[in-house]
Amino acid sequence: MKRLTTALIALGLASTAAVAYADAHADAVKARMELMKTIGAQTKILGTNAKGDFDAEAVQAAATKLHEAAMMIPEAFEANETNDESEALPKIWEDFEGFTAKAEGLQEASMAAMDVTDAAALGAAMGDIGGACKACHSEYRAQK
Repeated sequence: MKRLTTALIALGLASTAAVAYADAHADAVKARMELMKTIGAQTKILGTNAKGDFDAEAVQAAATKLHEAAMMIPEAFEANETNDESEALPKIWEDFEGFTAKAEGLQEASMAAMDVTDAAALGAAMGDIGGACKACHSEYRAQK
């Protein structure tokens, strides 16, 4: 009876550890996906302002939020974790230095967008932002 109880306790602990690992794993991926959604949302705001009515305050806020999110990319991807929902390719961790350099490109482009004063300048900045996004996505993101 003692062996059965010990075995059941061990099985329970192993199951708890597996669930905890799976939750942490999912949390890292979910956090990265939320970060990318934030980047996408800010980019959309900037794009809308570049094409239409330019709102300097909205542009400043979106560019600042985009820059802050871009600064978080390397840390968000430090853990080599994926799941079925993730679009992150293994190449991110195989070439983390290159991946980080691409993130720095977005950081620089978003910082430049914080200083724009009109729609034309924002349009040019959006070209740099879009180029930074594409450079990373074409190499490190699965195409679904």
